[in-house]
Amino acid sequence: MQVKIHRGVNQIGGCVTEIRSQKARVLVDVGSNLPNCENEIEVNIANISKKCDAVLITHYHGDHIGEYMQVSKNVPIYIGKQAKEIFTIFQNKMKDTGVTEITQEHIDKIDTFKIFKQGVPFKIGDMKITPIRTDHSAFDSYMFLIEANGKRILHTRRFPFAWSYGKRNT
Repeated sequence: MQVKIHRGVNQIGGCVTEIRSQKARVLVDVGSNLPNCENEIEVNIANISKKCDAVLITHYHGDHIGEYMQVSKNVPIYIGKQAKEIFTIFQNKMKDTGVTEITQEHIDKIDTFKIFKQGVPFKIGDMKITPIRTDHSAFDSYMFLIEANGKRILHTRRFPFAWSYGKRNT
């Protein structure tokens, strides 16, 4: 398997990771850059997603799901059941208040998201993906154990965790 981190190593947020096996390619998260991000790495989600078999969403914070509208229409997006419900409510509220440019098209795309269940593996090509619920401020957050070609990758949601952990005051 090969891993390519498009964005999210030298910054907090804007996470986009591509994992490729012999017969499948997935993106884990399609996040937007956080406001005032120093690195502002631009990633063309529309182009990258055209080559992918699926997108896996760890949780509904914008820096992990914010560019979901850019995902190619024929590429399924997977998310936890409660996360999908919360994200739908939030996007509807944003649409109703007119605070952001959320349209019915945004809501309709969320309706197409596929659901996975905690601990229940599913297949994408030759990849076996097991969602594992993890602690986070966003309810129904996941990491993914991805297995293919005799290898295992545990995508834990955020790569600079060790760096940010070391900076915390305890």
